[in-house]
Amino acid sequence: MIAAKPISEVPSCAAASTAERRSRRFNRPVALYCASVMVVLAALGLLAFLGLAAMMLLTNDPSMGMWSLAAVAGFLFFTLMSVWQTGSLRCQLCHGKVLSDNGCLKHAQAQKLPLLTYRLTTALSVVFTLRFRCMYCGTRHRLWE
Repeated sequence: MIAAKPISEVPSCAAASTAERRSRRFNRPVALYCASVMVVLAALGLLAFLGLAAMMLLTNDPSMGMWSLAAVAGFLFFTLMSVWQTGSLRCQLCHGKVLSDNGCLKHAQAQKLPLLTYRLTTALSVVFTLRFRCMYCGTRHRLWE
């Protein structure tokens, strides 16, 4: 005969689920960091273009037009570089592209700052905190030990 413990003595699953687990280590941290910097620089290039184009329209200064074209060139360059870099960066758990939006539904715990996209929020998180949460499975990742 097998003796069983009463239900009151068995630890509950709710206590185990509330405990925070340690985040997973990302397998290609340097590539992810470089790609995140490219995404952030592309966003800054777009903001610079919009600001310089508005200043050109308000001040009628043709030199602002040249600066806004340079900002567009920077935006295009960094966007193409980030697309090239992010194509092979995938989450180890769900195999979703970390910095690319492929049209899938986002996880309930995915982080998104107001007025920003999931991709830009993830890139900012990588650049400034060296951690991110996968937008497709919600897994927390850290870049280095």
